[in-house]
This record gives sequence, C-alpha cells and structure tokens, in this order.
Amino acid sequence: MVYANYAELAGVEVAGVDYRIARRYGRSQLAHISIHGGGIEVGTTEAADAASGDDRHGYYTFEGLKPSGNSVLHITSTQFDEPLALQLVGSVERVVSWHGASGGTAQTWVGGLDTELRDAIRAALTRAGFTATLAADDRPEIQGQQARNIANLSRRGAGVQLELSTAQREAFFPGGDTSRVMRESGQRTAAFAAYIAAVNSAIDQVLNVPAPIGGDEAMPLVQIGDILCSVTPDEAGVLWICEDVQGWGSPGSTLDVAQRSGDHGGWGGDAYLVPRIMVIKGTLMAPSAAAAVDALSRLYRAIPLTLSPLTITEAGLARTCMVRRQDDVIPTWISTRDVEWSVQVEAPDPRKYAASPSAVSTGLPLSSGGLRAPVRAPLRSVATVASGVISANNAGDFPTRPAFRIDGPVVGPRIVHIASQRSLGWDLTLSAGQWLDVDVDLKTSLINGQASRNGVMTARDWFDLDPGITEIGFTAANYTSAVLTCSWRSAWM
Repeated sequence: MVYANYAELAGVEVAGVDYRIARRYGRSQLAHISIHGGGIEVGTTEAADAASGDDRHGYYTFEGLKPSGNSVLHITSTQFDEPLALQLVGSVERVVSWHGASGGTAQTWVGGLDTELRDAIRAALTRAGFTATLAADDRPEIQGQQARNIANLSRRGAGVQLELSTAQREAFFPGGDTSRVMRESGQRTAAFAAYIAAVNSAIDQVLNVPAPIGGDEAMPLVQIGDILCSVTPDEAGVLWICEDVQGWGSPGSTLDVAQRSGDHGGWGGDAYLVPRIMVIKGTLMAPSAAAAVDALSRLYRAIPLTLSPLTITEAGLARTCMVRRQDDVIPTWISTRDVEWSVQVEAPDPRKYAASPSAVSTGLPLSSGGLRAPVRAPLRSVATVASGVISANNAGDFPTRPAFRIDGPVVGPRIVHIASQRSLGWDLTLSAGQWLDVDVDLKTSLINGQASRNGVMTARDWFDLDPGITEIGFTAANYTSAVLTCSWRSAWM
C-alpha cells in the first residue's frame, strides 16, 4: 500500500507506535528535514538532527518506528503534506532535505532547485573526501527539481535534496550497524562528523556566517603546530577532526591548608596556578594509507619536547598556550586511511594568552610651541603635548606580564605603574639608536637586546598588568625624543 498523503496515512497508522514526528525551529533561515526518517531510510533522521545543531537551524523528522516494513510509511516528496513540516519549511528561506537511496558504494546525489547551496554542498563534500555528484547527471529520478517537492516549498521556492546511498549511510555508524538500537545509542563514526561538518561549512559559506568547527559549534578550533583541526582537508588532503579537549578550563592551585591548632578552619599560604595538563583527542582521515602514515608523522613532529604554541579558538576568540609533550601520542587505526589520535601536553605557564600581542607607545611628557616673549596683543598660543602616559588594556581575566622597550636618546629613564606607584628605573644613558629591552616576566633589562643593565637599576618594583586598563607613566632625568613602547598579551586563567 502506498499512501497518497499524510491524512491517508494518519487514518491507518498509529502515531507514537508506527511513526513519530519531531520538529524544532532554529535561529537561522534554514531547516534540515528528514521526511523518510527512522526505519524508512535509515540514517537520515540522525544526519538532519546533527546538521541542525540543536537550535542553530530548523529541524523536522518523520520517523518510521515499525519493527519491519517501514517502507509502507513512505510518502513521496511531492506529496508529503504533514502540517508541521509544511509550517516549518514555509517559514524559512532555505531547506536541506535528507534522503536515502540504494547503492553499495558510498556516494551522495545532490539535487534541488537551490543551485547555489546545492553546488556549495557538493563542493564541500568533495573537498572532504566524499563522492558527491549531481543527481541530474545519472539519477534524474531523484534530482528533486519538481516545484511541489517539499524541499522546494521554502520562501525562496527552492531547496536542496541530498540522496545518500546505503553504503554512505552505513559508514555513519560503527560496524555499519544501522539498527534502531545503534541509531538511538548516539554512537557515530568519524565519517559522520566529517560529513555533517562539510555540509554545514557549505551552508555557512552561502549564509555568510562563521563556520562551526569539527561539525559541532561547541567544539573549539584547535591548532597544534602546523596541524589545524578544521572542516576542510589540508594541503595533503588530510581532514583533521578535533573531538575532545580536556584541561582547557581553569587549572588547580598549589594551595595547602594546615589545620589551625585548637580552632576551626586552617591556615593557608600563598597559592599559585599549577601547570596546565591537556589531553586532545581527534581523528584524521587521509586520502590513502600512505597519506595517513605521513599525517601521523606530522602529528608527532607537531608535539615536540620543547615549548611550541597550541592555539584554541572559541567563538572567534583565539588564545594560546606554550606546550610541550607530556605523555605518549597514541594512534588507533580504524581503517587503512583513518586514525583516531590522542595527545597529552603540558603548559608550564598555565595562562591562556591572546594569540595576537598588543602594543602602545608614548614619548616623554613635554610641550612644544606655545607663547614666547616678548608677546603682543592679540595673544595666540598653539601647543602640542605628549602626555608621557600609556593605557594598556588587559582584556583577559588574569594578570599578565608586559615587556617594555625604551628607545633613546634618554638619561635616567623610569617606568611607573601610576595606580600603585611601583616603578622600574635605571641610572644609564641611551644614545640615539640605542634601546633597552625590559622583560617583566624574566626580570631582565638588556641594552640593544644583549648586555644586561640590571646592575644599574635604581628601582626594581616589577609589576603585572591586572585585568582591565593599567596606566603607565614614562619619565626621565631629561626630556628628549625618547619613546617607551609597552607590549603584552591579554591573559586568562
């Protein structure tokens, strides 16, 4: 029996027993739908749900729940008129309709009237290593170009229809097990994550919004050395997917509390953050076995024994730790071309720093121009003033240590933390062309970056930049064209 429409189906089948419907609206003007979900065309409900990203895009599924024979619930795309589906589709500008097609080779046929999004998705899937072709080329019966196809009932009157072969959908589940138990267990393969990420990268491109990372908006973008976990393959054709980041929160402290004798509570000394230990897990998908072996070698090199940058970007905010290898780099081969990997690193300095440094400069406080005697009426004064004060904004939530550079000529330079009056000073003379590099973290001052001048320091009140704006003054024994530059990276704990 083939149902001509939803009303006919609902008159025979029992909702909640034979089928169920789920719908949610999203924040974007796009919806992912699976009208042949559940046991009808297995894997399409799961794909549409994952691609929608909770409330990011709209989502709809009509799922077959029968132990067998779910194909009887198949209403064709041009006749599917379930009211909740029509309401959602009619409320958005774009639609991606997920379907299953027969086929023993992993492949996707891309169709629909939204040619811009259709072609972007096809290109993204191809870049990610999947086989994607236009349905019009070799499967015209599933090209989804009828105006009354539910994929094309959006406000634009156009949508995208994705027809995934049986083999492609089986690749989304461990062991190719597409049973209801497996589908509802939440277990998915790396191929599933990569596929969803590729589709959504194309959507982001067309909708002109930042792309999610690793197929999950909650996951950050991770760069380890020259390896970038992203939604597109690298120059070698390897797709790097970051699946879990542990230890990126706020580290513990060294606080050690001793019980007070004969009283409640305890005594605690100064506390400091302990080194940051991080475990990063992911999957690499290579175009060949040789490329996978080479990718693993690159991963090993990206985690050296010396300090190197690890950069994580969350919601557009890029922050960096300097890390080194702390434990084994563990590869687990899941196929001849795909490898799950896990790395453990240590950041001796646990702070997260802004990926890009900030810098600001000032000259010594002085005035030029103004009035000169003798003066005659009418009086006119034109003067320019250098304040000798810089404002350094630490945009993070934890103190950071700045670096300074003083360019001569100057005699007896002094750097002052205005709020606390803590200062750094030197009994020295810098000629024009000479400079003094001051590193607050290392507590060093080097003339021309080489010879130490700590021995001539007249003040050693080293200070940090607290979160927010810190005002720093620049003074000297004489007032010349000297320049003070303060550079820093905002810091988070």
